[in-house]
Amino acid sequence: MIPFPRIVADAFVFFGAAHWLVLAAIGTLAASLSLLLRWSARRGQPDRLRPAVCWMLAGVLIAGAVVAEWQRVAEGVWSIEESLPLHLCDVAIFVTAAALLGAGLNAGPRSLWHRFYELSWVWGIGATSQAVLTPDLAVTFPAPECVRYFVLHGAIVVSALVMTFGLRMRPQPGTPIRVWLVTLALALVVMLVNWLTGGNYMYLCGPPAQPSLIDLLGPWPWSLLPLAVVATLLILLCYAPFWLLDRWRRRTVAA
Repeated sequence: MIPFPRIVADAFVFFGAAHWLVLAAIGTLAASLSLLLRWSARRGQPDRLRPAVCWMLAGVLIAGAVVAEWQRVAEGVWSIEESLPLHLCDVAIFVTAAALLGAGLNAGPRSLWHRFYELSWVWGIGATSQAVLTPDLAVTFPAPECVRYFVLHGAIVVSALVMTFGLRMRPQPGTPIRVWLVTLALALVVMLVNWLTGGNYMYLCGPPAQPSLIDLLGPWPWSLLPLAVVATLLILLCYAPFWLLDRWRRRTVAA
């Protein structure tokens, strides 16, 4: 594998008016759906709204992924080096959709569906949120590529927040090690695909074209080690609030 060449374009303005509007829309939608689900649960009618919200979000994710691939083919820009759904956020689309299907069925915390939710929470908040804050885009609104980028990435973040705060789901003990092992296994598979195709999926062969936090990790391939450390820290940080909550509850019970 060789470092992926960087092509910096400045069509999309980080934290410009359009960017702030998208961030506000993501936050507003997540808060609104979470409050709506909480309200429904308080009224004793969660079974009516829960499947509708979960499956609607899952439909947006799956339909968005299919439309994105179709648009790339129609525009003649699909390539094996760049268009396979192997970035972490691409995989998170399908993982989050599976988690939403299970959430709509009210699957238990020990089910396989809930394991998908744990991945969705960590990948969505730890990784996809970074993609929303520092998008790898060479175009801006209203270009279709820009719209589908924020719809898909935003839907992942919204779904993770809604399942957690709207449905009161939470990662179970052991989540950090499970997510770490799955992420490592995925990275190894993607590194092999990068080697075979000359691609840069998951940015394992260098940083994205647009400025991002990966730029701070040093030159490739030495950047892979700090990237692994950062990924581990993000996994732990995503689980930390729940770990602290468990400790506080145990102390309260003991007192």
